[in-house]
Amino acid sequence: MLKSILQLLLTILPIGCILGQSEVRLNDVCSVQHDQLIVLMSSDEDTEDLIFEILDSVGIRSTFEIYASNDIDEIAAHYNEETKTGFLIHHPAIFKRNGDDKDWAVVTKLSLGIFGAMQFEELRDAWTCKDRFIEADRFAGHVLYKMGATIQETKSAIANASQSGAYKWTETRPERINRVEAGWEDTKAIETDLTMMAPSPEVALPPGPEVSNPKSVRLNNHLILKRTGYPILEESWNSGYQIKESVFANGQWYVVMTPKGENFLSQAMRLRAKWPEDDIKKFWDKDYDISRVDYYNNVWFLCMTSTEGEVLQRWRTRVKFPETEIEKGWNQGYYIIDMSYGDGLYALILDKKPDNYYTQTWMRRSYFPKEEINELWAKDHKITFLKYINGEYVLVMTKIGEKKEQKWFTSNTFPSDIIETHEDQGFMIRCLNYATDQWILVMEEE
Repeated sequence: MLKSILQLLLTILPIGCILGQSEVRLNDVCSVQHDQLIVLMSSDEDTEDLIFEILDSVGIRSTFEIYASNDIDEIAAHYNEETKTGFLIHHPAIFKRNGDDKDWAVVTKLSLGIFGAMQFEELRDAWTCKDRFIEADRFAGHVLYKMGATIQETKSAIANASQSGAYKWTETRPERINRVEAGWEDTKAIETDLTMMAPSPEVALPPGPEVSNPKSVRLNNHLILKRTGYPILEESWNSGYQIKESVFANGQWYVVMTPKGENFLSQAMRLRAKWPEDDIKKFWDKDYDISRVDYYNNVWFLCMTSTEGEVLQRWRTRVKFPETEIEKGWNQGYYIIDMSYGDGLYALILDKKPDNYYTQTWMRRSYFPKEEINELWAKDHKITFLKYINGEYVLVMTKIGEKKEQKWFTSNTFPSDIIETHEDQGFMIRCLNYATDQWILVMEEE
């Protein structure tokens, strides 16, 4: 249920501000102060900052206006039927910032108020107050986890939160603590399965231990992790590896990692049910480049890497193959670095052309394009990527100044032996993909 609620929240579009509003009569039937006329005043900066910090932590865009009022106990929610605008109203004294320390009880109260103010048509008439109470508590647990509260801090926060305010709670505190704790635990489980991030670039890490999991294969220059769920990567990152490819095939993940390059700072990956637009923006703002994007097992896979230098990338998603977007990108000084298809969308990733760039070619084929690859190799083009997406092979080859030999392979089983044999000859993985019944591997000279 929590997952479905969050997906609904994430689809809500922002609603414009209401100006000149000085008082309202609370119409939230789930509030202890229902039908009370209250005078509104401006919210203070600290409380607004904390509210937006909560929203940012869970990726929700504000759909409500924020006000303060001395006429409420702590938190109240109001909804303007005519303008379809929600209000989050708090008492002026609900929060006073104390350095960087988090007051988790206040975070809990504001989270409950945010949930009440997020009035959406799909649920507003269908839910009883008790439904809202239950999901609001679970939502608060979700927020507390995302903002860094421990499970003990979470239990303490809801235990210390006042019963007055946004909702007229009738359940006992143990029931509420259990619900908030369940929201925290559910989010932890989702995050463990779907979200991993490398240590931040500011942290100097000592050499990590050897990766000795029996489902791991360590070669001279490649580390291969095989898991039914996406593997936890912190140990591998700490041991000096970075993600090169991640493929889901035959019911499990195959993650291939290679030694970190000289300019490598940090890396992050995300698995998302929807196109990870917000994640990309977040990490672009932190100077991470998109390294790889794919769609497997009904989720988008995103890998982003922080390196030295300015981020000069763009992405486009289209229902049809993005031929026009490729041409526009080329004309504006960009070249293709990756593409995938999932959830009815082609995702195209473009980067600014490097100084040694000459030209680029792409093609789509219903068959494996071995002759086309050989022809373009003869013209000094190199494979940028070769993928099987949306029922066809998509090949992108680029002519650049570097003279690196490449080789391609197909295999009915995961090509560990091929990787091992050719890394001993000075080759590294360029790209790895799976096409219905065979692995596609491209390796190139270091």
